Amino acid sequence: MEEKTSGKFLTRAFSGLIWAGLFLFCAWDGTTWRWVLLLALSVVVGVYELRNLTGEKGKAFEPFLSGLGALLILIGAWYRGLEGVALGALGALILNSLTILQHRHEGSLDLLARGVFTSLYLGLGAGAAVLLGRGGSGGHLLVLTLVTLWITDTGAYVFGSIFGRYQLTPRLSPRKTIEGLIAGIVLAGGGAWALEAYLFDTGLRWYYALGFGILISLAALLGDLAVSAIKRDVGVKDTGSLIPGHGGLLDRLDSFLLVMPAVYLYLVSLHHAGLWNGSGLI
Repeated sequence: MEEKTSGKFLTRAFSGLIWAGLFLFCAWDGTTWRWVLLLALSVVVGVYELRNLTGEKGKAFEPFLSGLGALLILIGAWYRGLEGVALGALGALILNSLTILQHRHEGSLDLLARGVFTSLYLGLGAGAAVLLGRGGSGGHLLVLTLVTLWITDTGAYVFGSIFGRYQLTPRLSPRKTIEGLIAGIVLAGGGAWALEAYLFDTGLRWYYALGFGILISLAALLGDLAVSAIKRDVGVKDTGSLIPGHGGLLDRLDSFLLVMPAVYLYLVSLHHAGLWNGSGLI
């Protein structure tokens, strides 16, 4: 049994390192074709994972229209920045509305709602990741965000496994504990501050970097729980089997897809308030 558990841990760790290395490689220089292509592929896989999940209970949507809508948001962010995101979101709404014409029966509005959610959930998450890479320190912002996200995830998991006594959300995610949450917040805040102070130079003052890390920790938790709720609803453990030891793509991107928009809004708010020079970010 111990050998089997050790093998699972090694598989998980190895695939996690490959995954992290791929994302860091693509994000390092900011918004380049590598980063956009990786995000586009992630959107496509994410759409079909959601389609397979919801299809188990007859709650599927039109994957082609929803995926195309999400890609419109991503492409809009790449070409036109924030304005492109807005235009892409309108396009996604129009595309998903075509489901009403295709399914002229009771339940078409549910199909529309699920399709729009999928387009916006994946599209805005990926689009925000593109917007973060557009500024002068875009590559640094992306890597700072990714590493802080991994710090809070790993910290919450390790401390929760060792010291966790009180469950945070027993019905959605029984393994999450209050102790793990606190550890994740502390490590994310401290990690973001240390990374900003000693490795990256994005211009964030120490207390804004601290808030940056705390925000990532909380947004990551919410993103994780959102996908956990979907999995609970359809009665599955993972969103797929693409990544050995982790499950599906959305099992790895659940936090990422909410963290990126949250971080972008946080930094834009600081910029508009004159508290941070985020030139090129908008």
